[in-house]
Amino acid sequence: MSSVGSFFKGFFVPFQGFFWIFTSLPLFLLAAIPFWLAIVVAVYVIYFLWNESGALLQFFLTWMPGFASFIDLVKVGEFSLFAALYQGLFWIFLVLFTFYFSYLVLCILGAPFYSLIADRILVKKGVAPVFKNNFFRWLYTTLKMFIISCIKLVVFMTISAILFILSFWSFAVIFVPLLICLMMAYDCIDFSFECMNYSLSQRWRIFRVQWPFFLGLASIILFFSFIPGLFTISLPLFIAGGAEAIADMKNQGVV
Repeated sequence: MSSVGSFFKGFFVPFQGFFWIFTSLPLFLLAAIPFWLAIVVAVYVIYFLWNESGALLQFFLTWMPGFASFIDLVKVGEFSLFAALYQGLFWIFLVLFTFYFSYLVLCILGAPFYSLIADRILVKKGVAPVFKNNFFRWLYTTLKMFIISCIKLVVFMTISAILFILSFWSFAVIFVPLLICLMMAYDCIDFSFECMNYSLSQRWRIFRVQWPFFLGLASIILFFSFIPGLFTISLPLFIAGGAEAIADMKNQGVV
């Protein structure tokens, strides 16, 4: 496969995943369960933060005395422009925090479900073995993916923090979003790597050789990220489509 063909194969991953998720009831349920769990957790966190917004304001006033004098400057009678601005900014913060927090919850709680999605697709494509004792395999896969997802989350958050700092320099502002999306692209495909028991050296070799595929996948992730929350909602599509792409490359002898 040419580099251009590999790039577009990665670019169309979520559309292939859409076919898998919405034409199979078991896969649809595996995708829906962690999504609703994340929504419930996010709503609870938003409710808690909104109720504590007054305490957070007092915290700011205590540790940043300059805010108190600023409030007096922007008062018009009994109307406080600062209070209105604070409520508006806090609402924007809640919305953005909800999307990001939901993604983190999905990465942890959804990992076992998403690994099962990848595993079932790989089995149907004939590139993963079928095990007789499905319950113990499910339990093993669940625990393994939960632990791995927690470790990867810490690593990715550390790298993301470094990239965020680098983004303040003009030379890096263009490349940082793409690098973050490239990490997310690898994470989506890593579910299939885990199900196929690939070693770290095998994963690195595939990533190095098939870099146009990962670049295409990172590009569509970046495109989805322009709409806040869209990538979080469509995460199962990327994992399912990624499993099919890896299975096709395995059948072609590419990986």
